[in-house]
Amino acid sequence: MKIVTYDSEQHGVRLPRKIFGVFMITVMLSFAACVTIAEPLEPAKAKADPDGNGAKISPGSPEARPPQTVLPSNMEGEAVLSRQQNGAKTLNLAPFDPDGKTLWYDCRDLPVEGKGWTNTESFYDRFPAKARGMVEKKTWDLSRDSAGICVRFVTDADSIQVRWTLLYSQLALPHMPATGVSGMDLYARDKTEQWQFLSIGNPYPTSMVNTVKMTSRPGVEHLLYLPLYNGVTSVEIGIPKERMIKPVAVSGKSIVFYGTSITQGGCASRPGMAYTAIVGRKLDVPVINLGFSGSGDMEPAIGDLLAELDPAIFVLDCMANMKADLIPQRVEPFVKKLRNAHPATPIVLVEDSHVRNTTPTTKGRILRDVYKKLTDGGMTNLYFISNEGMLGDDAEGTVDGCHPNDLGMMRLAQVFIKKLAPLLHSSPQN
Repeated sequence: MKIVTYDSEQHGVRLPRKIFGVFMITVMLSFAACVTIAEPLEPAKAKADPDGNGAKISPGSPEARPPQTVLPSNMEGEAVLSRQQNGAKTLNLAPFDPDGKTLWYDCRDLPVEGKGWTNTESFYDRFPAKARGMVEKKTWDLSRDSAGICVRFVTDADSIQVRWTLLYSQLALPHMPATGVSGMDLYARDKTEQWQFLSIGNPYPTSMVNTVKMTSRPGVEHLLYLPLYNGVTSVEIGIPKERMIKPVAVSGKSIVFYGTSITQGGCASRPGMAYTAIVGRKLDVPVINLGFSGSGDMEPAIGDLLAELDPAIFVLDCMANMKADLIPQRVEPFVKKLRNAHPATPIVLVEDSHVRNTTPTTKGRILRDVYKKLTDGGMTNLYFISNEGMLGDDAEGTVDGCHPNDLGMMRLAQVFIKKLAPLLHSSPQN
């Protein structure tokens, strides 16, 4: 719960600041302690910024965090209210925007999909805090990107506002637009219960804090996707004060994708167009995106981390980042580590895609040999996806001969959907 210092002179009340501060704290804490969240979700902590820009956060700083409780000097060191109290979420009050028309909700209080671990340094990180020092530094840094993370909710509003604070100041890449690197997009179910794109959130060119208005669809489930190649320190949804927002539970086990820049989402035009996100929507299954640009080379430590998860399927799409001589060295022990931890969970090995639709690739031949060795040795529930048709045969599926554009992402997703759909039915479920 955020306590804001009150300027008594500005508001025409000349109480001593110390006395007034203690009085306000007592009232606010007492009120919050006795109220719990029910349906619909109550307003979450999110103080409006008078200028709409918010405070700047140093790009890439490990210390960048969502706003913490601000306490008067005489209360330094006191514990703040927990987000859980007696098994129920405590109510976090938020002031209106300056116009008095919008209430803001912290997305941490809504179901967040795409996180494999809860014990992260920052809420929207993809690896647990203990991974710092376990994995290569570049991989760790990329794990702070929010690729694949999304928020589920229902609202009766026909439009919402979304406010997010970015971790890094670089908004775009030379071959990938800011809308995909640092933007957000919103999907909602249509009349047939299929997912449909609704709105895009473009990042500001000069600010780490972004606020956009998005069209929403009253009464149906929504998915709000977070940036692919940037991190976020806070995400909030603003709705008109007379409207409501409700959480939607994430059900079933996830598909875990581990891989490269292509897995992470390069170079989709917006987050929802990453092939992993498309697969999740089409199969209606949660997805965990563990793609790391240039770093998806089956580090042994990442095998240890993945073994802690309990997904419906493991998908290993790492060939683009692995040198040919590294494939026989790392793939077999990596797969065996997952199999020892999960005897019945499907594990899928994926051949690297090729802009000219060349099948098999040089690395693909080596991977096929490893796959054959493992299956001939008696390993079951191990599968192989050929790259045939992944990018099409017209050479139009990439931005640079390697990374898929939106067309390529759709084609990739179709190949994965065809292979993964039957495996979901055979996978051990909760």
